[in-house]
Amino acid sequence: MVVPTTGTAGTTIPVAIQVQNPNGTPNPTHNPFAANLSVSSGTAAVAPTSIVIPNGASAVTVNLTDPVAEDVVLSLAETTTSGLVTAAGTIGVLPTSAPEVSSFVALSRPNTNILLWNNSATRHDGVLVLRSTSGIPDTAPTNRTAYAPGATIGNATVAYVDNQSFASRITDQGLVNGTRYYYRIFNHDQYNVYSPGNAPTSSGLFSDPTSGASPSPQWCYNVGLPTPQQPFTDFGTAVYTASNARTFTGNVISSTPSLNGLERWRPIQLQGVVQSRPTVVPLFGSASPFILTGDQSGFTYRIDPSAGLISWTGNGGVSIGSVQAQAAVQLNQYANAAFRAAYPNRDLVYFGTHNASTTNNQVWALSSVDGTAAWTYSPGNLDIISGEPMVDYANNRLWVASRAGSGGTQPSLRVLNVLNPTPALATFNLGDIDNPVVLNPISSEAYVVTKTGVLYGFDLSTMTQHWTLNLGSPVSGYLVVVGYGFVVSTSTGVQRYLINPTTHAITAQWPNPSSPSPTPVTGPSAVRVDFGTSKCYLGDATGKLHRLDLTTGVDEKQISLSSQALGMPSLDATTTPERLHVGGLDGRLCAVGLPF
Repeated sequence: MVVPTTGTAGTTIPVAIQVQNPNGTPNPTHNPFAANLSVSSGTAAVAPTSIVIPNGASAVTVNLTDPVAEDVVLSLAETTTSGLVTAAGTIGVLPTSAPEVSSFVALSRPNTNILLWNNSATRHDGVLVLRSTSGIPDTAPTNRTAYAPGATIGNATVAYVDNQSFASRITDQGLVNGTRYYYRIFNHDQYNVYSPGNAPTSSGLFSDPTSGASPSPQWCYNVGLPTPQQPFTDFGTAVYTASNARTFTGNVISSTPSLNGLERWRPIQLQGVVQSRPTVVPLFGSASPFILTGDQSGFTYRIDPSAGLISWTGNGGVSIGSVQAQAAVQLNQYANAAFRAAYPNRDLVYFGTHNASTTNNQVWALSSVDGTAAWTYSPGNLDIISGEPMVDYANNRLWVASRAGSGGTQPSLRVLNVLNPTPALATFNLGDIDNPVVLNPISSEAYVVTKTGVLYGFDLSTMTQHWTLNLGSPVSGYLVVVGYGFVVSTSTGVQRYLINPTTHAITAQWPNPSSPSPTPVTGPSAVRVDFGTSKCYLGDATGKLHRLDLTTGVDEKQISLSSQALGMPSLDATTTPERLHVGGLDGRLCAVGLPF
């Protein structure tokens, strides 16, 4: 009989062929035996291809090789009449590693870290989780070795291990609040062949248990890859964001501590990286909101947040070109009669492309119903679009900002008629623009800012320039509208400006108009204004969250959440206490109770 064994793909696997007694012991006393050998796989090979076991010998050894990880049946076809009964054997040709788990995340809670993942659909028998407080676990488990909880592997210990299990979540309890715990997870098969442990990256994840009491975060959710864009908060329900992990996530907002921060659904797998804030609005025919986003592979999506499912992929599932900017939407319920006549029973969703070209970018208008293209704008001299376009409902216009071409001579601001986008109603060469176009509905102006920090205000009706201001420094995020003016963040700090609606004179306000000076913040994000309390909240490049007074700009308080940059926070003023949600370069989305 062929004695079953295992080996590694791409290596030589010795296989014993043995004459045995009925009780399974070797039998050297037998009639001479000869046979030809065959394998069940087209990629496997055995040498030699025939054997002889003479009387006096109980076994011979042959060598099997296979570059593919699979089970191979080695069979015998006897060429003698020994009277022996032949039996084939299965050789387990094992991979050098098992496949990784996916969507590995960590959620911090009081004295607890919750780890969640999706198991591999192939070669899965269980997982092994390593935990360390002295840095990323630096040593992988050894293949074909079983470990028990508490075992030491390198600088880490085994926090969890299972076999013949489909478990996809553990709660790591009894931890110390404020201590950083590092994790790596290794999928394994039934032979204890382990994955490399590179989910979501070779750094694994970290998670810091938190008391949940301000100024500590209520919770933090780590996807392991940067997520610095402003999240979207659906008041009292959930907070949504995406990341370089190519997933879209939703976390529950709840006054019940045991529910607060939990996943609303498992991360939704997208086809590319997303680096912009999602647009979340109730679309035509629905009172409930939908999520609209695009990725850098050029795929656009409508996601149903109640189920965590993609309800369409735009343009029939075909890439429109790389998408970097947030989507803009023109909602039918707020549109005028001309728009409703042109696009009945649907909204339009606008995406700008970010292709690696200074000329072949486009603006796409997709139907909110099924994602089909209503029109495209392709002028042949459109550079990359990095900022969200702006919808002017009253005039059925779309304001689109871009870069200005390799020589800086192309238009970088265009105003399109959404009923007939070609040609553009107006174009302006302002130099490279990467920031969104911002609507000030109070002054009926469009705010635009260039890469070098030159600001412009345009009249929505006449499309003429009202004012300009050179800040001399790039702007972070976008201009945040406050009355007849805005708050702006640059590398030198944060300042509030007031614009006279008649003369268009611009006056800096902080700390006072007679002696203005920006509030110094290192690498500030754009601000989120809480008009109910007259406070501004923002992240900075050092991982701090700041609270500024809206009237004076005084930096009243800061809390440290990370050692890496934080993005612009979002606010939920409907909860008790109110809370901020903020993402950062360290891969975490954190909820912080107010006031801090």
